[in-house]
Amino acid sequence: VVAGFEPGLLTKDVYDEMANIADTNGAGSVETCGIKSQCIFNSLQAFHCSTGLPPCLGHDFFEGVFSYDIQFLLDQIMNKEKLISADEFNQRLSKCKLSKRDSRNRPNMFKTRARNSKY
Repeated sequence: VVAGFEPGLLTKDVYDEMANIADTNGAGSVETCGIKSQCIFNSLQAFHCSTGLPPCLGHDFFEGVFSYDIQFLLDQIMNKEKLISADEFNQRLSKCKLSKRDSRNRPNMFKTRARNSKY
């Protein structure tokens, strides 16, 4: 992960800007945060790779950005789709029985986002 860049903030506009930089300066440019070029699927009317591709959990886990994927998914489930509240999620999380080994690495409770906060 490039310093100053947060994976959860990769919007369509940010992706397009980075892809344009990669096309101009070359794929090895630090400013592109790993983006090598425009995705060919972005030419489809109802698709953009910054919002339409699932995260690669295997790579993300080993790259250390797995927590961003989980945070994004929880944000979708709780704040956008309203399938479960943060309080209900935290209550269920606290009731999960973990093995002795896993209990040392219990996930943190989900913090609710302030209403007028962007992130």
